[in-house]
Amino acid sequence: MTRDAAQAALEAKGYKVAGSVSKKTDFVVAGEDAGSKLDKARRLGVTVLDEKKFLELLRRPDPARLRKGYSRRRAAAAFCR
Repeated sequence: MTRDAAQAALEAKGYKVAGSVSKKTDFVVAGEDAGSKLDKARRLGVTVLDEKKFLELLRRPDPARLRKGYSRRRAAAAFCR
């Protein structure tokens, strides 16, 4: 999956996609050659997903959308290679 396709899929589920990692980041999608963003995510205790786990996340129903008063998540996901 390309970075652009992954970003579009996340945004369709209500995630804000960020290019950097902070303690407010929900998870990081890391590829094979991930570098400093992956290191920072681990240092901050941010969940790191590989492509398989990321695709599983996209296939799951989004329980937040089923609740009355659903609003977009303020969380972020950062991509690193």
